[in-house]
Amino acid sequence: MTGEELKQNRKKLNLSQEELGKKLGLSKNTIYNYENGGVIPKSKLPVLINFFKQNTLTVSDTQGQLSEKDALKVIETIYLHEEELMKYENFAIWVASKRAEEKNETLKKLLKNKLEGH
Repeated sequence: MTGEELKQNRKKLNLSQEELGKKLGLSKNTIYNYENGGVIPKSKLPVLINFFKQNTLTVSDTQGQLSEKDALKVIETIYLHEEELMKYENFAIWVASKRAEEKNETLKKLLKNKLEGH
């Protein structure tokens, strides 16, 4: 992984250098240095690669749909982080929806927007 790849992966997850650093136990300056031509130590490469593999959703190339594995990852993330997610207006609206159909449509729209980069 190069510094440019690190930067691209970080941006795909909408993380700042500081946020990524906190998640990895590194400083913002360390992430900045890696992204701007600094040498990424071999000992840090597996940590970086595993982090991005675990936090990146892949879309099936054939049908443009989430794989079952990724769909389960989304559900698990929602379940594990529900309290934190309730801070976000769109999530709170979805949870407050009275009809299951509305909840499903709202969630589909939010996931579609996320996958399309909106």
